[in-house]
Amino acid sequence: MTKVSVLIPVYNASKYLKDTLNSVVKQSLKDIEIVIANDGSTDDSEEVIRKFKKKYKNIKYFYKKNTGVADTRNFLIEHANGEYIAFLDSDDTIDRKMYEEMYNLAIDKKADMVICDFNEIHDLFTVVKKGINEESKILSPPALWNKLVKKEFYLNNRFPDVTIGEDMTVILRMMVKKIKIEYINKPFYNYYKRPNSLMNKAKYSKYWEDIFVVFDLLNDVLSKYPEELEFLFIQHVLRDSSIKFMYYEEGLDDLKRINIIAHDKYSHFCKNKYYKRKKFRYRFVCFLIYHKMYFAVKLIRKIMNSDR
Repeated sequence: MTKVSVLIPVYNASKYLKDTLNSVVKQSLKDIEIVIANDGSTDDSEEVIRKFKKKYKNIKYFYKKNTGVADTRNFLIEHANGEYIAFLDSDDTIDRKMYEEMYNLAIDKKADMVICDFNEIHDLFTVVKKGINEESKILSPPALWNKLVKKEFYLNNRFPDVTIGEDMTVILRMMVKKIKIEYINKPFYNYYKRPNSLMNKAKYSKYWEDIFVVFDLLNDVLSKYPEELEFLFIQHVLRDSSIKFMYYEEGLDDLKRINIIAHDKYSHFCKNKYYKRKKFRYRFVCFLIYHKMYFAVKLIRKIMNSDR
């Protein structure tokens, strides 16, 4: 059995894909397979992939019709032969020692999951982000790409049919099962904040509404963790999703839906212990959104952006 399967879902990523593949084929861990699924790209992604596949024998390549990122992740898992699985986004890069060090730690500690830190790379600056919340692992960054996970846990936790938040749903399902998790405090993963990504689109996207489906699922997954569930709602729905929706006329109904949920289920969110530890600016923005003072949020964000 191969030690690690690196799974790369690809959709119209030709602009960055060469850098991504260069970083993974140069890994110091040699016993890896690189499994790529092209989800019906219409750009030059296939040409880039085939050039690498011709040169590197450990690359497995599949072309499939476009079915979305969640289905593509499930497809990749089914075609993986590794003892452990790692996901790599097609516009990011990794340190050459990432999988060697994470795999060795997993074997040494008999871990089901290993988590590392990551670099969040913006146009003008880079921030090193901690990969784990040691007080409550459930509140760790829910990304797939900074984690090495035993294959069996992905086989038992298929990705739901959503376009955003599929990673959070699956990772949290694993974490509530009390699996053995180890942490390595090295920023092995380079996560690039792209202005044209799905989460940062310059126009309204119906896919953003999938966040409601995700939280319907999380209500069941986190039923025994009400405070963590409440904080995740504050973070990902009340704050982040509202900020996206408020700039578009198409998002007005979504804003109303968020406000109704917040008042019906989380009217005392200000008492949440995780929320209370956030900086004043964060809490103030949440307060304004809760009271539908969207104009004030836009003004604050405009001032903050003008100062950069």
